[in-house]
Amino acid sequence: MTDQPNIERLARIETNIERMAKTLEEIARDHEHRLRALEASEQRNTGVLKLVAWLGAPTTAAVIVFLATKAH
Repeated sequence: MTDQPNIERLARIETNIERMAKTLEEIARDHEHRLRALEASEQRNTGVLKLVAWLGAPTTAAVIVFLATKAH
């Protein structure tokens, strides 16, 4: 008869462990989703900066040439 309380206690422990494992899986999925979103945002930002740099170089050169021709 002393085994019954131990069996019930072990069952509760197993249930709690399963519940915690599911919670940890949910947290891991959420963090992975957030990480992927941050990575995508960073890639977009890097792409925009590269585009601005690519467009800015010819524009800067054109302004310098324009100002140089006006100075003479």
